[in-house]
Amino acid sequence: MIYEDEIKEVIKAAVSAVPTSVRALGGTATPKFDVRTSNGRFVLRIRPAEFSDENLIRFDHEVLWRLHRVGLPVPYPHKRPDGTSWFVSGRHVWEVLSWVEGEPFDINDLQAIYNLGRFLAQFHATLRDNIPFGKAGWRREDHPDLMVEYLRQLGTLCSGSAEENEITRIGNQIDLVKETLDGGLYEKLPEAIIHGDIHPGNLRFRDSHVSAVYDFDYISLQARARDVSDGLMFFAARRPSIMNPDDIYSLTQPFECDFERSRVFLDGYQQIIKLTDLEWSALPLLIRSRWLQIRLRGSRKVKKEQKILFVLDRFFELIEWLDERGADFFHRLRTVL
Repeated sequence: MIYEDEIKEVIKAAVSAVPTSVRALGGTATPKFDVRTSNGRFVLRIRPAEFSDENLIRFDHEVLWRLHRVGLPVPYPHKRPDGTSWFVSGRHVWEVLSWVEGEPFDINDLQAIYNLGRFLAQFHATLRDNIPFGKAGWRREDHPDLMVEYLRQLGTLCSGSAEENEITRIGNQIDLVKETLDGGLYEKLPEAIIHGDIHPGNLRFRDSHVSAVYDFDYISLQARARDVSDGLMFFAARRPSIMNPDDIYSLTQPFECDFERSRVFLDGYQQIIKLTDLEWSALPLLIRSRWLQIRLRGSRKVKKEQKILFVLDRFFELIEWLDERGADFFHRLRTVL
């Protein structure tokens, strides 16, 4: 195994044990491992380089400890005797997290969708005040200024005017988000510490309840509706095929918002937190913004010759749905909730 020596070193430093078994875990991003020892079972995870600054790690880990203390099903980081909770081995920064588990999400489980809504609201309510130091001014993953470079890179790969025109159209969508969502609306939305990457690869369920939440790299102080839009996209929408979180093509496949599932999800959320007028108006824009991001940023994970096709594949179906039917969809949702 490529990381075998590092895993042994980190486990010894963290929990004074040696691995009895090591299994690679899935996902499309950072390497992580299920490690069993005589002192328990743990997740070992390499922090991505962009999230390895000590202040970012301290922020993420303080949030995890707080959520764990109130009983939410999140992994908590293990500390050294000096209080630090990260481990440097080889060229990597590692974290050792407690093991939490469950089963994959079942799109037909309406009770799970309702309970996810409640869970997200509890998450946001728990972390609304007394924000830890370390991520002040952090931009959400789909901020339009972060998308421009991916679009520029795609522009260099176009093989003709048709593809160039489609990339230009996507650029127009980025401009639309920048003008309408980030032109003053986003900063007015109610804030909380959000997870920032809610999708089936980062959550597990048991008996229709959220039993585990993973991958907190994007946790930060943001508009709480950003997580709500993720819930609608990834847990309350219809897709051509069952989502496989370990396959970037499957994870980013086109989708169509489903009225009944969306109603159930938002009903769960609003049992604890009522969405404001501004949040309702922002949801279609947040979905548009996130859709841009998952295709543009997701293109990093496919081969160069596949990037254009990956981004453009049925991309504008959702955009056209939002343009033509999105406002009515959310108006009808609001009238029944």
